[in-house]
Amino acid sequence: AAISSSSDPTAFTGFGPYMPGFSSVEYNNLEELEAEFKKDGDNIAAFMVEPIQGEAGVVVPSDGYMSDVQNLCKKYNVLLIADEVQTGLGRTGYRLAVDHDNCKPDILVLGKVS
Repeated sequence: AAISSSSDPTAFTGFGPYMPGFSSVEYNNLEELEAEFKKDGDNIAAFMVEPIQGEAGVVVPSDGYMSDVQNLCKKYNVLLIADEVQTGLGRTGYRLAVDHDNCKPDILVLGKVS
């Protein structure tokens, strides 16, 4: 399912079939996220986000972004999925990147290669 939400051709080219019904919002843009929730909230099961984006360099959100996202998700009854594959397990100075904002996602995605 995660690949169906990608907007990066290098990540999804050659794969498929893709799941329909995904929409994307600009990273670190709470107003756009809330507008999407208002527009189609009854059909949104979850919001999946990397707390710190790592594919196009290191992109850190504004302070409080993840806790604000969590509050919006609760307000609109949307599950929050934090993708911590690249940032979790101590890689940001905290156990998880979401810990910087005292955010507790509903679902957490982790990965570690030895």
